[in-house]
Formats: sequence, C-alpha cells, structure tokens
Amino acid sequence: MTGSERRGLMTRANTMNPQVTVGKAGLTEAVIAQIRAVLKDSEVVKVRLPKESDGDELAGRIAAEVPCDVVGRRGFTMVVAKAGAASSDLDVGGL
Repeated sequence: MTGSERRGLMTRANTMNPQVTVGKAGLTEAVIAQIRAVLKDSEVVKVRLPKESDGDELAGRIAAEVPCDVVGRRGFTMVVAKAGAASSDLDVGGL
C-alpha cells in the first residue's frame, strides 16, 4: 500500500466512528471475528483500543490474527484495511 493510499484511507476514516471496540478483556476471538465481519462489507475498519493497552502491540496482533493491513494509528484509535488489497481494489477518495 502506497503512502497516498494510506493517506486517502485515513482521511476517509477520519469522519467514521469506531466500528469495533477492544474492551478490557483485550483482543478476544469475538473481537477478531467482528473485525473480519466488518472487513467483508467495508474496505476499512476503525478500531478503538483500550486506554490501558500497548497500542503498537495490539495493532500488530490484530494485523496478524485477522489478517489485515494497519493503515494508521492515532492515540487509541487505529484504522485497518483488507490485507494485501491491490491499489486498484481500494477506493481512496480520488487520491
């Protein structure tokens, strides 16, 4: 995924509310299944991470277990996209 594709997806996700929330129980199978389900219908998913978590570690685990690509992370919110999606498959809003 190129830098302009990442920027386009992050810009589009800016207006979205988080669709999945990782709770205090952490990254459970239910959370993984929910991310997978949302990625079937959408190119990107906005995920809210718990404040007491290590965001980098959780982002890596989510990317490995779903599988998906981490588009970006700001604080305790991250955006992921379908893994290995070709540039022509992603609608980046004209970028």
